[in-house]
Amino acid sequence: MFRFLQGIITGMALLFMGNKIVNGKKVLQSSPKNTSDNTEKPEEKPEEKPEEKPEEKPEEKPEEKPDSKESETRTKMDQVELLLGKYEKETGKRFFFIGGVMDDSTVWKLEMYIRSLLDIPVDLKTIELNIIMITLGGTSTSMALLIKQLQLFKKINTYIFRYAESAGTFLALCSDNIYMDNLSHMTAADCMLKAHTSEFCAISDVIEFVEKKSDQKQINLSDHLLYKDAKRYRYLEKSLEKYLKHDSEKVRENILYPSFALHTTPYMKEELKSFGVKIQDIPPDFYKLYKELEFIVD
Repeated sequence: MFRFLQGIITGMALLFMGNKIVNGKKVLQSSPKNTSDNTEKPEEKPEEKPEEKPEEKPEEKPEEKPDSKESETRTKMDQVELLLGKYEKETGKRFFFIGGVMDDSTVWKLEMYIRSLLDIPVDLKTIELNIIMITLGGTSTSMALLIKQLQLFKKINTYIFRYAESAGTFLALCSDNIYMDNLSHMTAADCMLKAHTSEFCAISDVIEFVEKKSDQKQINLSDHLLYKDAKRYRYLEKSLEKYLKHDSEKVRENILYPSFALHTTPYMKEELKSFGVKIQDIPPDFYKLYKELEFIVD
């Protein structure tokens, strides 16, 4: 019994100790919270926005530089045209330059030059055209077109500064007057074909090789096709003979259809005269033009 009463008294004492009296009222005092159990919430960091990447610019392709040789050639041709334009104003004469290799671009330049004259307008049959020539030759078809277009003029005077080879020689022989100095030269003008061996050969040699075969069955397809091309080019050459202004048996033997001379055989002024080609000396007033061209054209 005593123990029972002791437990009651102890419980009441603990209850009394756990309360406070505020303004005459009993207030239950809550036990302090155990802060050790409280987990600290991590500080909320502001959401990091992804870095804005700069707009990707398309890769700039490096500018394609023109071929240095082609650019240099074009610059030289522009300088030549400016020089000849200056001489046209000073002398009242008409000039056209044929340099390098005669090809489609040469034909196009002559065509544009003729159109510029027609736009003035002028009668081409009243004009003497002075051709300044420094050429290694060119294609037979381009040569044929140039020769035919030049027939539109009253007269063609060709000035050979240094050399006019191959197709350039043929074209010069179709002009009314040819002017050269003692250092200028022309060459044989027979047409050349590229054989299946990748070597060039004269069409006269191809024709002779095939036609002298005793057994035509021994001719293979490549030789047969080459022979056909040779005959076509020979026809083109023959069709241009009517435009020749300097023609003779020696011209045909040594220049147009040579049997023994190399295609690159050089013929100087006196040799050409011995073939019957009427060569005149370059006039003194043209030497000034010649000297200025030397600084431009290699």
